[in-house]
Amino acid sequence: MDVSRDPTLEAELTRHLNGRPVHAFQSLGSTMDEAHRLATEGAAEGTLVVALRQEQGRGRLGRTWESPAGGVYLSLILRPTRSAAETPQLSLVAGLCVAEAIREVAGLSPSIRWPNDLLLDGKKVGGILIEAKNGAVVVGVGINVTTDPALLPPTATSLKKCQTLPKAEKVSDTFPYRLIAE
Repeated sequence: MDVSRDPTLEAELTRHLNGRPVHAFQSLGSTMDEAHRLATEGAAEGTLVVALRQEQGRGRLGRTWESPAGGVYLSLILRPTRSAAETPQLSLVAGLCVAEAIREVAGLSPSIRWPNDLLLDGKKVGGILIEAKNGAVVVGVGINVTTDPALLPPTATSLKKCQTLPKAEKVSDTFPYRLIAE
């Protein structure tokens, strides 16, 4: 698998995120793993890792997160000053930010199923994963944007059902901006 960065996607996202660091890939093993690696190397808060496809996406409790082409998969590095006991609250904040981003770019209103699922018509359209290591918290988000529903488990769906499909890049830059602002 080619894990080279995508400079065109990086430039577009960096412009929308007011110059915050972005590491963008067409395909990557796991955005969470890459974000943790960057955080360990000292990457700044707000650094974003984005992939349009993941080979080893994961969800809560070590579950597999199907990450075919047509989705947006991202991980955001945070360095919170609050106590570690408050870290789980980030899942709810991230869920609200992602739901607002989907509403803004696709005109759909997903519901949130605690602690980390975003649902449309009772099917999972996105998920959130929060992991803390070495003084950094990584917020991972997976959203099925234009993913062919045939490539997803029967309990999942994609934003493809909406009439005007958003670009994955628009979802990628709307969510982190909201979360960083919170």
